[in-house]
Amino acid sequence: MGTDETSMAWIRDEIGRAVGLPAALGGIPLDELGATGWGLFHAAEIAARHLGLALDGARVAIQGFGAVGRHAARFLAARGAVLVAASDSQGAIVAERGIDVAALARLKADGRPVADYPQGRKAGRESVLDVECDIWIPAARPDVVREDNVDRLQTKLVLQGANIPFTAAPKRSCTSAASSSCPISSPTPAA
Repeated sequence: MGTDETSMAWIRDEIGRAVGLPAALGGIPLDELGATGWGLFHAAEIAARHLGLALDGARVAIQGFGAVGRHAARFLAARGAVLVAASDSQGAIVAERGIDVAALARLKADGRPVADYPQGRKAGRESVLDVECDIWIPAARPDVVREDNVDRLQTKLVLQGANIPFTAAPKRSCTSAASSSCPISSPTPAA
């Protein structure tokens, strides 16, 4: 978690092997290609079919518009999904009519926070939990959905792009057979 190609090169220097290396060391530029975002996109396709949810027009909120969230937004937008909220460590932007994913990615590439996006409503970084959407993607840090805030989620599908974004109790309640409020899909098997 929190590593990039440079970090993986350091690990390789220390232990003699690693994956996720920069292209200069023979690696595939996974961060540049958006490999994890691509996996989330495919998880969305499969889960959406199961739920009877069309990706075209689906409203998406992303907690963590970084290496994972940015690419997930890009791939989903290419299928017609509409990004309605995004957050980073400094705040959030909420735009019911949609956010231009390419423009937001350029803003972030310039080192600016998502709240600098010119349209929409600026909000605190945790407010993305409250945004009504079809797909909610935690793509930043662990334990963002807890017992004290799980009821704030207003979504049909959660796609886990972060490492362990749910604490244990909310994950159990959302994945139980009796729950249809927030089915969870993950590109990797749950721990």
